Amino acid sequence: MIRTALFVLATLALAGLAAWAQNTVPESDDSRYTFNRVDDGYLRLDGRTGQVSICARRPAGWTCEAVPDERAALEAEIARLQGENLAVKKELLARNLPLPGTVKPEPLAPKPEEPRLQLPDDADLNKVMNFIEKIWRRVYSAGYTQHPDLSLMGVLSALEMACWDIIGKEAGQPVYNLLGGQVHERLRTYTYIYARPGDKSNVYQDPELSAQRAAEYLAQGFSALKFDPAGPYSAFDGRQLSLPALDMCERFMR
Repeated sequence: MIRTALFVLATLALAGLAAWAQNTVPESDDSRYTFNRVDDGYLRLDGRTGQVSICARRPAGWTCEAVPDERAALEAEIARLQGENLAVKKELLARNLPLPGTVKPEPLAPKPEEPRLQLPDDADLNKVMNFIEKIWRRVYSAGYTQHPDLSLMGVLSALEMACWDIIGKEAGQPVYNLLGGQVHERLRTYTYIYARPGDKSNVYQDPELSAQRAAEYLAQGFSALKFDPAGPYSAFDGRQLSLPALDMCERFMR
């Protein structure tokens, strides 16, 4: 009886050991792995390498197979999306379109237009010439006999030249284009011999200083000079020059 009871206990112990073995997963000695229950067995995480494996019971015992690594494929896909995103941003900026979630870029500054030659039309020229003509008529006719003196005509000439100078600058044209066109390629001009501050002598009485001043004017491009070798004179002077005045003229002309 006692033997029968011991046999039954031994049989139950072996059966319980077998059942426990079937429901127990292999454990790591150093607690390196972490297991989680899944449908086909257990999901094993290697705490050292980060590798994930599926552990399942096979006829030969428990086996663990590594799960295929998807990280390389994921990083490749991320790199591809980043490249496409960069290309789209460049295309938007090239078309002056705002980027999503950013401030609209400043519009490109327009290129400055090249200066164009703009000539006044006939109506504008008629207005200008009529205006200057009115000024001339009013000044010239200011005298009772309509024959004013030379000083007034000099002032009128200066005013008319100033008006044409202003009009030419405003139109961007030389004055000869406003007066009918260019007639001569070049015009000869002259200058008077003038005194300068710091002269050691009177240029109008010193032939040598007058000659030196004339050479300076010629070096500037003047091809003609005007001077009074006889010295200053007025309407009250006699018609016949004195001998000293004639001698000075001779020394100036040498």
